[in-house]
Amino acid sequence: MLLQFAMLETVLTSIMDQFQWLRPHKTKVVLALCGLLFLLGLPLTCDVSHSVSHSPEDEVCVPVELSFVSLTGVSLIKSGMFP
Repeated sequence: MLLQFAMLETVLTSIMDQFQWLRPHKTKVVLALCGLLFLLGLPLTCDVSHSVSHSPEDEVCVPVELSFVSLTGVSLIKSGMFP
């Protein structure tokens, strides 16, 4: 529990430092961030990739959900949203 709180606080601090106009709305930002991280974590905990295809490559390759989350992060960084 302490690790999750520290991780959330680190991400929240970096967002607040980057976008200072969000400081008066800290409560809303915390709720939105918790909701976003919860939704991004759901595919990583659910067994979705095996219901899509049952090929042997699924056991060796990176799951589809992890690839989606990684590509989303890379595209946000490349777009300039997070320099």
